[in-house]
Amino acid sequence: MGSFNVPEGIQIPQAIKDLKGGFVVNYDGYLSIEMHGGMDHFGVKIYPEDFKKPDDYFEYRDRELFPGLWYYDDGYLNNPEYDKRIDELIEKHKKK
Repeated sequence: MGSFNVPEGIQIPQAIKDLKGGFVVNYDGYLSIEMHGGMDHFGVKIYPEDFKKPDDYFEYRDRELFPGLWYYDDGYLNNPEYDKRIDELIEKHKKK
C-alpha cells in the first residue's frame, strides 16, 4: 500500500507486513507504522529497548500498549475520554 523505508539489515516480521500499513518510516531510531493518513491518523510506533528521546520536545503519544509499542490516534486530540473507545475496541477484538 505504501512505501517501506526501512534501514538495511532490519527485518520486519510478517505479522507487521500483513497489516498493510501506509508506511513504515525510521525516525531517530524507531519505526512508525501509519494505518490511515489524510484527515484521521492512527497507527503504532515501535521503540527499541535502548531508545533515547532525541530532544526535550519529543512525545511518545498516545497510549503504550506493551513496553516499546505505542498506539497513536488523532481521536485523542479532541477527546479526553478517547481511551474508553480504545478499551472497547481492544475488548471486542481480544482472542478468547
